[in-house]
Amino acid sequence: MTDFRTRTPDEVADLGTRLRTLDWSWQLDEIPDIAERFGWRVVSTSEDWVMLDTGFGLASGKVFADDGEVERVQVNLSTIGPDTGETRALVQQTYTTMAARLAADLGAPSAEIADENRQSRWSGTNSTLILEELPSSLTLTLATNDWLDLFDEAGRLSQQGQL
Repeated sequence: MTDFRTRTPDEVADLGTRLRTLDWSWQLDEIPDIAERFGWRVVSTSEDWVMLDTGFGLASGKVFADDGEVERVQVNLSTIGPDTGETRALVQQTYTTMAARLAADLGAPSAEIADENRQSRWSGTNSTLILEELPSSLTLTLATNDWLDLFDEAGRLSQQGQL
């Protein structure tokens, strides 16, 4: 059995709801205050990022910014398991359970992406909540719609061989 731990579906639903309803300026200097409200610990800061301990270790949360404006807040929902078939199966099962639990609270996702890394997205006016299945872990990200549009466009261009 692999040493793979996850947040509970109820913890994920609560976190997703709290992130989606967070009323803030999207400024990097506000992150220490937000971290305190969420019970997270700031581990390290830079001009364009903050590393957080969100309960799964020193880098279990990351905030990325451009010129002080936050583009996304990413929270690990699991530990990173070994690269095995067993871990991948656990990640897939857990993703399905968490996506269903989030949908129960937030409604149906506005988009579901079945690429290399499966995603369920809940779009809002200015930001989108993203549940993502990685090969050996799971993340929940709150991203600005502007950043997500650029990310998606870069992905399309890469698939077309233009990047």
